[in-house]
Amino acid sequence: MAKNPQPQPSQNPNKPAAEPSAPAEPAPATESATTSAPLASVSLPHLFKWRDWVLALATFLIAGARFLYDMSPEVTLQDSGELVTGAFHFGVPHPPGYPLWALLGWLWRHLIPFGNPAWRICLMSVLTGALVVGVMTLLMSRSIMVLLRSLTWAEEIADDVKHWLALAVGATVSLMFGFNRGVWLWACVPEMRVLNVFMFTLTACTFFAWMLRPHRHGFLYATILVYGLGISNHQTIMVMALPFVVGAIVLELLEARDEKPVSAFRDALALAIKQDWVPTAGALATMVILLQASGAMPATLRTQIQTNWGEFAIRVLSFGVASKGIGWLTGEFVKVLVLWWAASVGLGVLTRVSRYKVVSELVVAILLSAATWAYVMAWAGMRFFKEFVPVPIIGKVPLESAAVLFTVLGLWYLGYAWKRQLVSWHRSLICTVVFLIGVGFYAYMPIASATNPPMNWGYTRTPQGFLHHITRGQYERLHIASPLRKEFYIQLNLFATALVKQYTYLADTENATGAVKAAKTLFNAVSVLLLGVVSFGLPVLAFRRMRSRGRAWLVFVWVAFLTTSIGLLFIINPALDRQNQEINLKFFAPAHGFFAMMLGYGLAFALASAVVSWKQLPKPAIWVAGAALLLLPLIPFHVNWAKCEQRGHDFGYQFGYRMFYPGGDYPPMDQNAVLYGGTDPGRFVPTYMIFCESRVAPRDRFQDSHFDPEGGKNFDRRDVYIITQNALADSTYMSYIRDHYDYSRPDWNNPNTLTNRPAWQNRLLGWAWKTLDRQNMYPREPIWIPSEQDVQRAFQEYVAGLRTRAPLPEEQVEIVDGRVSVKGVAGVMNINGILTHWIFERNKDKHSFYVEESYVIPWMYPYLEPAGIIMKINKDPLPTPQQNPGLWATIIQRDRAYWDKLEKEFMARPEFKRDTDAQKTFSKLRSAIGGVYAFRRLAAEAEYAFKQAQRLCAESPEASFRCAQLYMELGRVDDAIATLEALERLDPLNIKIKEARQQLQNAKKAREDIVTLEAMLRNDPRNIQIFLQLANAYFRAGQPDRIRPLCDAYIVQPNLGGNEMILVAQTYLQIGQVDSALGTLQRILAINPRDAQAHYAIAIIRANQGAVNEALDSLEKAVKISPPLREQARNDQRLAPLRFNPRFQQIIGPVNVPLF
Repeated sequence: MAKNPQPQPSQNPNKPAAEPSAPAEPAPATESATTSAPLASVSLPHLFKWRDWVLALATFLIAGARFLYDMSPEVTLQDSGELVTGAFHFGVPHPPGYPLWALLGWLWRHLIPFGNPAWRICLMSVLTGALVVGVMTLLMSRSIMVLLRSLTWAEEIADDVKHWLALAVGATVSLMFGFNRGVWLWACVPEMRVLNVFMFTLTACTFFAWMLRPHRHGFLYATILVYGLGISNHQTIMVMALPFVVGAIVLELLEARDEKPVSAFRDALALAIKQDWVPTAGALATMVILLQASGAMPATLRTQIQTNWGEFAIRVLSFGVASKGIGWLTGEFVKVLVLWWAASVGLGVLTRVSRYKVVSELVVAILLSAATWAYVMAWAGMRFFKEFVPVPIIGKVPLESAAVLFTVLGLWYLGYAWKRQLVSWHRSLICTVVFLIGVGFYAYMPIASATNPPMNWGYTRTPQGFLHHITRGQYERLHIASPLRKEFYIQLNLFATALVKQYTYLADTENATGAVKAAKTLFNAVSVLLLGVVSFGLPVLAFRRMRSRGRAWLVFVWVAFLTTSIGLLFIINPALDRQNQEINLKFFAPAHGFFAMMLGYGLAFALASAVVSWKQLPKPAIWVAGAALLLLPLIPFHVNWAKCEQRGHDFGYQFGYRMFYPGGDYPPMDQNAVLYGGTDPGRFVPTYMIFCESRVAPRDRFQDSHFDPEGGKNFDRRDVYIITQNALADSTYMSYIRDHYDYSRPDWNNPNTLTNRPAWQNRLLGWAWKTLDRQNMYPREPIWIPSEQDVQRAFQEYVAGLRTRAPLPEEQVEIVDGRVSVKGVAGVMNINGILTHWIFERNKDKHSFYVEESYVIPWMYPYLEPAGIIMKINKDPLPTPQQNPGLWATIIQRDRAYWDKLEKEFMARPEFKRDTDAQKTFSKLRSAIGGVYAFRRLAAEAEYAFKQAQRLCAESPEASFRCAQLYMELGRVDDAIATLEALERLDPLNIKIKEARQQLQNAKKAREDIVTLEAMLRNDPRNIQIFLQLANAYFRAGQPDRIRPLCDAYIVQPNLGGNEMILVAQTYLQIGQVDSALGTLQRILAINPRDAQAHYAIAIIRANQGAVNEALDSLEKAVKISPPLREQARNDQRLAPLRFNPRFQQIIGPVNVPLF
């Protein structure tokens, strides 16, 4: 007899008898059978009804029509340039590659063979965005119906009323989510973001279908497949693993609780404790045996395996050769397996009391999939799991060891549980295979990369490039947020504020005062409270009187919301400045979707409660109330329209077109020019213009009604070489740029250029040579691009330069294990500067050079002149304004006329005033040109350009910072402070602005102190304390060039003491005057050869100059004179270059380790 008998049908005459509710599963009675008969054999009605499909189609069409109307006409100014290039030409976009989207985009471009390339790909975004709304509607209308049927107090509501409530609320919240910024904006631009939201929505929908009918494993397989495909598009969907597992566990527990007595759980626990140690013990024994076998492997067998199977096979067989030894590795295995055993006891209880056994099968699939992933990553070169994401225990284990451990544990558990009929082995393997098929789309990247595409980010045809790309190696590593820091709660508040603004109306209180402000504040508080009650409070209250499957689904939605909101906040740990807020907003679109679902359920419960409370309420009133809900999507529509609509936004196209054809009095870019791209749009958009816009038929090219409409159809700049100025220090980038332009690039007709490629990659290149037109993709004339050896030489040149000066504040140069590591932006850009200079010098005789600047590269400035929106690098340095005032008068007049006209045109267009990307981009361009005038000491023109940049985008840090710097150089400290104060008001959470403002205020105070300190030093010229205070004041005032003359004047005084001269030498070092510092120290030693501190200081300087023997000589003298310096030297990081030198070890002596 069933534990949960069927209730009597409701006596409400308005409720049809065809679909009675069921307690175990809130759907028709036939779905709730708890008999032992196989549920798969029971004939069930379709899960989604015809009403759901019709409504989904309606919202799909409504949203799609709006997205189509608002879509961008051409390339935009974020990532679309490189993304479209990657998709259009079977290439690899930026990390982690988005292979699913790229492949779909390449197929889509063939389905839509007309229009400009960006417009074609944007149509795919429109369709995907509409599908998000349609699938969301399908999910919401059916899940609301399920939840209403699951409510015990809602049984008396007629089914037709429930249907109407479900349809009305489902359509309402789906359209609200559709007009959410995280969907609407990305449905109108040619990028992959909206596909990520679609994968979240689709996985939730298929998982809902499985939770409703757990015996239908096809729904589970579909969820796993879509989940794997979602990872192949964007890795943020990985966080959904937690909601899926929690949802499955809760479903099985709740249904088991309904069907089984408490004694069944006690019996299951006893059996789990008694029996389920077997897989753990078996896995541990297997690992120990394999470890011992690995250690005992004969050298001849090891050599044979390495010869036949390669180095990777040896690493697997030796478990990654753990540096801490086999004993340590065994201990780590024990830790992992003990934790597994503890978890497996709970899993064993769940498996024994549940009908479905799905959680155990998912665990097997997770173990085997993790093993496969670990094998692939280890093959690509990853050594430890923590290199991908920081995790405890297993993160320290070599990845080869983790791969073997996961394999052994998965197989042991599968065999043990299958033998006891606790899992189905074929379902476990199907789950594994289906998931691997989904994530297997990452194989697209090495395949596409092997064809030498125009967008070949990461050079993923090599294992190292593939690993670097898939793990997002070029970006900063994840730094998990700490809930103990106040910044986390600011992040949480920013997320909550953005969320609330999407789903309720808030009055603007910023410009209100007095009673009006108080009234608006009260209104906002009530709105937020009401939103919280409906979306959180009502579902929680309804949960208490809900049947199991309804409860399980609500738990899934709650966990999914928390995971995609707070969970992602922990992982992403976004910065607080305004620019980063805008960048990171897109990652939280799924959280907004799950919140919309919670809001929808709350609205449905509120309406159902009203129907139950007011039984005499006429049905027409219910219909009207439901229809009135459809006005709610106007809230996000109103809030987001200005930021999301892209209709007529041609600024990305203008940005790209004007690079090559600036207009005004400027000539077109020279033929066969080399263009250094700097900012993201500055390299992405010209890449698109060269490789996409230039390669479609003239009738398909964009003709801009706002700028040179006739020139658009004739645009063709396939002759231009595009190089990223910021990425030349990246070996993977240099590899693919060499494949594009260097003399060594692969040529299908020249076998000598293909010898360093595997045969399968050459076959792919041969297929792509004509099929994908790789033979004509790049300029026919190669240019010189630095080889890998040249890059290393540039690195060495930079390090050698560091030995003669102090590192700049942003130069993070570290010595790790005796090797120099360059991490800071300033250091990397110095290396990029060396490489760009070499490329320029080797190719300038045949090619003109242009630059769109991101970071300043100093060597370029003597060569630069404005060339429209970018700058031209002349073959020789230009004469100064003093040497040729007529030339500079012409340059200034042409530049000012061009930008005045451009500013007037843009400011007259409402689209520009709404397009923050366009404002920031063109403001950055104007700031870069202002930097040229500042370099030439043309203060008035520099100020004019910076002010114009500020007018184009008041929020631009670049314009305000450079303008403030100019004011400081001119001595206008108050103007500099006022500039940053105005910027801080627009971006109050930007810590860099606050720090810069404080520095300027300190500089103002320092300049006031300078006058007093200079007078004091004149009266007491030998006072070392006044000297140091004055040097510090010069530094704080932004006048470091005055410190060296101060030191020179002080050091020539007679009869200075050794300590005083040491302090002067340190001051020299602080401003990078290494030779002067050494001269001062030598002067000390000439007076007192036994000055240990002077010898020690020389040792530090020589060590960092690479003069190892001289450094050791000085250190040895210092230690002999003052033995206590031995202990200081042992721990002094400034002597790190000497650390592994045997003579250094002799000088500092053995380390005394205490016994207790």
